[in-house]
Amino acid sequence: MSEEYKVDDAKAQEYLEREKLLTEALNECLEVWRGFLEHKYEVYYRTGKVLYELWTFGRFRSVRQMCNELYSIEPDEYKNDFTPSVLRHCYYFYDYVSDLERIWIKLQELSGLYKAKEGGKLAQSGQFTMEGYLEGKPKKIEEKVIEIFNTLREVFPAYYLDDVDTLMTMVEPIKKFLKKSLVDAVGYRILWEAYHEKVPKYRLIELVKIGSPYKDRKILEPLRRELRELGTRKKRILPLIVCHLCGKVLDWSDKNISWIHVPVCITCLKEYLEKATSDEVKVIIEDVKMLRDLLDKLIEEYNIEEVIEEE
Repeated sequence: MSEEYKVDDAKAQEYLEREKLLTEALNECLEVWRGFLEHKYEVYYRTGKVLYELWTFGRFRSVRQMCNELYSIEPDEYKNDFTPSVLRHCYYFYDYVSDLERIWIKLQELSGLYKAKEGGKLAQSGQFTMEGYLEGKPKKIEEKVIEIFNTLREVFPAYYLDDVDTLMTMVEPIKKFLKKSLVDAVGYRILWEAYHEKVPKYRLIELVKIGSPYKDRKILEPLRRELRELGTRKKRILPLIVCHLCGKVLDWSDKNISWIHVPVCITCLKEYLEKATSDEVKVIIEDVKMLRDLLDKLIEEYNIEEVIEEE
């Protein structure tokens, strides 16, 4: 008779605790996921927060394992939207935004203290900061300014700024946004795009400056191009693309024309439509009016006459 396999009590207890934590985390996620379609990127952030808290219990060897195990107990209706890969991105997205928020709060504090210092409201009167008073460690405003600045210097590269005045000059274009939280200033969607493009945390000021105008917009391609310039994600090396008719090199980032089947430049497309409407070339579409309408739309929408004149 074979000996019955026994599970070590400590291992069994660890397994049960981990299962309990996973179940609790899943229940929190299910509450968050109900609003997924309406608030997609906020849901990613809040899901990341649940995962971040789950990770702090130290019951998993890696973030990958944690996400895989949570995925294994998800209801089927959520498995397509919250795969292990998406869950990992949620975790790292929350971690990324949390760091940005800590930097943002320090910038808010520094800006307020710097303004008070410049106005001489506290420094000249010999009063101390309220925060220092409440902590029982009163500090003059100048000391508090330098302390916060030195904390920020741990984030910003040495070559990026030299002193408080330099930093405050950098903050000037976004000063009005410092009255808001970071999320209120740019929104979850913009922060997700910044995370995706790996925008360094020390570029936070530029991120808010270029991202805030896009907060409520649906078309973000121009913003993505700017974020790529700020980011550290390796750029894709795209093959050379040329016009099928004249051989002109075309720009992949040019959004004026969408090349669905055969790449052609705007000028050649116009000439081709003109020949098609005069029966100089045969096309599948035999409706001449339709071709003329396409030509008129091309000229109007892409300002084709000006493009030709420039060439």
